[in-house]
Amino acid sequence: MSTWQEIADLFYGEQAEEGMNAFMAQAGQLSALPQAAEIVNPLFDALEQGDYLYAADLLLYETEDKKNPEKKFDLGVK
Repeated sequence: MSTWQEIADLFYGEQAEEGMNAFMAQAGQLSALPQAAEIVNPLFDALEQGDYLYAADLLLYETEDKKNPEKKFDLGVK
């Protein structure tokens, strides 16, 4: 599980304070991810407004799914 997944899980689990602490500790690394460039402003806006579920969605989609585009279409059907 990636750091971003762990942070998103905190936000999804309504552990906003822990999620924010973890996010702020890793925020500098976000700029190193080229696929995350387009979400930096919306992500910080969501966090500022307390919309942690949207922030978690942005973190997961931009940092995880774009590394593995076929993941979006994996429905778990075998």
